[in-house]
Amino acid sequence: MGREGESQGAGSPGVPGEEPPDCRLERLPSYSPDLNPVEVGWSWLKYGKLSNFVPTDVSHLDELLLEHLIALKCDPGLLRRLWDESDLSFPTHNVRHPGQPADQ
Repeated sequence: MGREGESQGAGSPGVPGEEPPDCRLERLPSYSPDLNPVEVGWSWLKYGKLSNFVPTDVSHLDELLLEHLIALKCDPGLLRRLWDESDLSFPTHNVRHPGQPADQ
């Protein structure tokens, strides 16, 4: 338990019921892999990129996974296509970036 006024978790707001102005709370079922774009990404890796891969050891697997994840991070088009494969709709609301005036 935290002290009064402290945040109770990573990224949780300090005041219960309040959200930061640039965030939106999405209520999801407790188990919903179809709504989780990360599951699609892991499937892309497991059944696509690494389908016939046999690592020599765990560090070899780790090295290749990191290589593919970094490449994925740098490919916004592929990230969006993988997101679109999930049943969760892509957020379309305008997000105000730090330092950006509210009217833009």
